[in-house]
Amino acid sequence: MHDTGACSLVLWKQRHQHAASALERFFDRRTTDTKVVFTGGRHMHLHMGVLRAASGYFASLADFKEWQHAEEIRKHGSTATRRSRNTSITYEVKAEDITDEPDLLRRLFLYSYTHRLADLDLTVENAFCFVKLDDFLALNEGLDLKFFITKCLSDHAKASRKEFASKLVDSFERSEVQADLMLAISKPLIFLESKEFDAYPESLEPRCLDVFEVPTLCLPVLWVLMANKHGLKYDALQIRMEIRNAIGENVKLYLTEPASKWFGYPSEGFNEAFDLLYGSVEVGGDIII
Repeated sequence: MHDTGACSLVLWKQRHQHAASALERFFDRRTTDTKVVFTGGRHMHLHMGVLRAASGYFASLADFKEWQHAEEIRKHGSTATRRSRNTSITYEVKAEDITDEPDLLRRLFLYSYTHRLADLDLTVENAFCFVKLDDFLALNEGLDLKFFITKCLSDHAKASRKEFASKLVDSFERSEVQADLMLAISKPLIFLESKEFDAYPESLEPRCLDVFEVPTLCLPVLWVLMANKHGLKYDALQIRMEIRNAIGENVKLYLTEPASKWFGYPSEGFNEAFDLLYGSVEVGGDIII
């Protein structure tokens, strides 16, 4: 029989040692070959090998730079090689070309080294900014960023429905994320939450589900409010269909109180956005979507 406590301790020690070793490398500028320049002249020195392993964006950048260097050698001979040895910095990247959230980018770089969740300082308010970064940088799935984002949102949704909705408004306003990225996070959350209340998952009989038992159903509604405010284009029928697929064909939604009760305060347009995605329904009635 395995000693679970001993295994957990060994695993913790391994992760702690990895993080410590990664931090040592992160702060060691002697072996860096990449400089990321931030607005105001600040910069970070990093290792392209780490960035390349973490991100498709940096992998492509490195490939292009290597091709460019090979072309220089082909055209100019060994003089190109001598020029490149004058500095240890081979790659230079402007942070503003990647994001307008420089602090989150710095945290993401650190996380790429340590794989330590605390280094991200992930919150509901910055969750969708990280979603945008994950998409733009084509981050390696091994970093588990999407998993941690969905877990963060799920935990906060269960803790306080109204506070969660209020923070989501800030998150969408801050990120102005597109519909496809919103759905990429919303669908698995809605799917998992709706299944939690399914006592008979194998049954073919329709089951009823109170909208307020699945607080993440407010995600697409709040996103629509942001999209309308900022003039983002979206296909309401497509979003509606994607949500329906996430909930399941065998589920009937119903309301026990007005939809805008998701908030602790009135929100202009919330009920209209709710009706757009879930159908118009009176309290106590079924929703057909």
